[in-house]
Amino acid sequence: MRPRRIARFPLSDSPPNVRVRRAHTRRDRSARPAALAEFAREVAPHIDRLAIAVHRHASPAGRAVIRSYGLPNAGVLIDVRALLLGGPITFDDLATIERYAPRDGLQTALDEHVRQGMLAHVSNRYRLTARGRELLERLTVIQGETITILWADSTAGLPMLIDATTRVIAAATSLPRERYPAFTLMHAAPDPPAATAAHRVLTRLTTLRYLRADAHAAAWSDRGLIAPHAEPHERELIEADTNANAAPPWAALARGERERVLAAMAALIG
Repeated sequence: MRPRRIARFPLSDSPPNVRVRRAHTRRDRSARPAALAEFAREVAPHIDRLAIAVHRHASPAGRAVIRSYGLPNAGVLIDVRALLLGGPITFDDLATIERYAPRDGLQTALDEHVRQGMLAHVSNRYRLTARGRELLERLTVIQGETITILWADSTAGLPMLIDATTRVIAAATSLPRERYPAFTLMHAAPDPPAATAAHRVLTRLTTLRYLRADAHAAAWSDRGLIAPHAEPHERELIEADTNANAAPPWAALARGERERVLAAMAALIG
């Protein structure tokens, strides 16, 4: 009678199929809703800090250019700059981006930009005039130059951030458009021509910032609450709901990738 062969599993006391199942379990846990919501909470302040950094640092140069066109400010043109450079917009597009602004005030702002010769109103759509396009293109160049200089010491991590945030944004396109309307508009805006790596990261962070804004608005709507009247405990619930709403696209990244994204964002100057 031949002796029975005893299976041996090097470096582990578990059979290979058990080890594989355990590895899958670990990966699955990192992609569970609670873990993703926690990551959404951790990454949110970095997205916010970095997306608005360029406005603060580029503001002096931008104001000078705006004044050179005889304008006191660029108004709502700034907030829908990427959309307008991509093509005409509707009033509802502007209202989606400026969801908390009074609608009559937004209409007044559009009318003023038409009067200034920055926009043309044709068939219920607003498009840039040659003068308006020139202004917004110049402001875009200033933003690109500013953020490229600001993040010059962190260029090594930028390609990874471009890849990771592009994948997250692609995953977010499967979210219901009616719940994420601002993101739906902004993610379709093209990158600026000849954009540097830093500028491409900035455009993606801006898009992700609108994703969270939509997630936040959906959280308030789902609970039927209005911000000025919410109690402290209700605001905590809203924040938790916001994180949950913003979380699903981050499943496009493995846990290690999410950790690297967080570290890379934390290293960028805001």
